Amino acid sequence: MLGIRSIASYLPKGRVDNLEQADRFETDREFVEQKIGVSSLPRFEAKDSVVSASVSAFKSLCEKESVDPAEIECVVLCTQNPDNGGLPHNSALVHAELGLSEDCACFDIGLGCSGYVYGLSVIQSFMAANSMKKGLLFTCDPYSRILNPEDRTPACYLATPPL
Repeated sequence: MLGIRSIASYLPKGRVDNLEQADRFETDREFVEQKIGVSSLPRFEAKDSVVSASVSAFKSLCEKESVDPAEIECVVLCTQNPDNGGLPHNSALVHAELGLSEDCACFDIGLGCSGYVYGLSVIQSFMAANSMKKGLLFTCDPYSRILNPEDRTPACYLATPPL
């Protein structure tokens, strides 16, 4: 039976101060502090990418688990905001960065919020159908790349009280 052996993550170093966002968009700071509870939001910096974040998450995984890249048989990367418009597909770029076997399958899934849940199902089904034992699922969506920081609604969605 296939299952999750371990989970690791990566958060970019960049941050947006949610309280400053609230001030800038004339939103109540108390709402942010009491209802949201998130004072800063992680943001990609110019040097960050879906691929670099995925590779960093893999390195984080390797710090807590013994992972032999030669044993990885499958890489699935789920994002709605791939690097370079998705070509070449980001899972192939991660595959290359990690130095995985040429026999290792890799493909992208274009989903956002539901991507982790659907990604688990897709990778489990794909691996079971192909008698694979070890795979990697990456999810990464840098929405800050596509949001207009001057548009109050998406830029400050965490700092906006319900109307």
